[in-house]
Amino acid sequence: MEISSVRVIRYDFYRDGQYDQVDSSLQENFETRTEVDTQMLDFGGTEIETESVLYTNASDQIQHDSFESIRTFLITDPLPEYFCHTLTIGTLTSTEQTEMDVGDPMGNRTRRENWVDDLESIASEFCSSRIQPDGPAPVSILVEPTQESLTGDLWESFNPENPLAVSGIFNGNGGTLEAYGFKPTGQISAIEPSYLLTFEEHQVVDFPLAVLVTRDQSQPDAENSIEYWMRWIGFSYTRIKAITSLLLVSHWLEWRRQEISDIDDELYEYNLPNSNSGDSEHTLRDEEQDLEQLRRDWVESQSATADEFHEIEQLVGHYQREDNATIFDFPAGQETTRSYCYTYVGQLKTELQTLSETLNRVETKLEMFISVVQDRIQSNATKSNLQLQSKVKNLTILLAIIAIVEFGLRFLPDGFWQTLIRFLQLVVEFAAQSATALFGVIAITVGFILGYTHGWLRRCI
Repeated sequence: MEISSVRVIRYDFYRDGQYDQVDSSLQENFETRTEVDTQMLDFGGTEIETESVLYTNASDQIQHDSFESIRTFLITDPLPEYFCHTLTIGTLTSTEQTEMDVGDPMGNRTRRENWVDDLESIASEFCSSRIQPDGPAPVSILVEPTQESLTGDLWESFNPENPLAVSGIFNGNGGTLEAYGFKPTGQISAIEPSYLLTFEEHQVVDFPLAVLVTRDQSQPDAENSIEYWMRWIGFSYTRIKAITSLLLVSHWLEWRRQEISDIDDELYEYNLPNSNSGDSEHTLRDEEQDLEQLRRDWVESQSATADEFHEIEQLVGHYQREDNATIFDFPAGQETTRSYCYTYVGQLKTELQTLSETLNRVETKLEMFISVVQDRIQSNATKSNLQLQSKVKNLTILLAIIAIVEFGLRFLPDGFWQTLIRFLQLVVEFAAQSATALFGVIAITVGFILGYTHGWLRRCI
């Protein structure tokens, strides 16, 4: 098998509100912007309307020695409607293809990794993508054989639904294909009748994913023809979308999980069972404000997540038939029982269910924390009211006593204070002369006051 061209395709997705920003950035990096006519394409039995813009003639800023040419498509379609997408396509130079050595698996792997890094650096010039660093590398390698190598008995009778024919292609050209990332011992899937790919059943998300193009699309001067690429996207988009949409789901899950995890981590700062129930009002108010801000962040994130979650679930649903098989691909090799999309979709459905459970758990915990803090604020307010009532009661009693004493003092005779002061002077003089008699003097003084007061009260009565 001879290789005609190798195209490395990177997929990125953005919120639909970023469309103008991405478009503007792309125009800064490409000299030519061409709008593609709106197309109605079949996606798993559903007609979708796609709008595409093609950007060509890349600026020197994003050129790389690995690629002969670079172009990008900015695409929108209703599955899902909250996002727009870019496909950045780098066509390898003939020199880069020549360096691929069948006997150098480690060197070939390094070169493929370099292609991924080069496309990532190019895409980073456009806008901030939602692609998550911990997710699978969103890159596919499209390998197209030459027209001459697609002739002969093997290709004339080739049928992707014939396991023997498909296995024969990979067995007969294993060395050449393995250099580009095909797995000679892996399972084989056919994306419709046009693309073939291999994968490890237990390592589904293994990118860059190598794809063999089994339907020739070449034409003279194809790399320099805008018309060619406008036809190319019409033919290839739904097939590439069958692969990239699963990547969107995978990276979307990673993105939203991280947002939820950030809020969840903040909640772990609140250890309510061990907190002091006697916290001050100021401390509790601060906690309430922190939690309310966290609630606002949560509502904003959860609202967007809920809307997108519905769209993502619908997208995954388009891959399945009633018999649990997938619509876009089918097992295509010997001893292959499960297709690529079938295995990947099963994994994503599990992750979506986990995300749904996490959303419910975090929301429940947040509401519980807010309720506990508010209850403590209310409890402290009630306790403060009871303490205030007690203080008011004691103050009332004290004021009543003072009023009674003041009322009584108003009726004392005029000479009472002079007599008391003179008596106290005598007591002090006596105490100065005889400290031993101090106790007695005090007793006499008290007796005098009590006797005088008693006699006065009897006369008044």
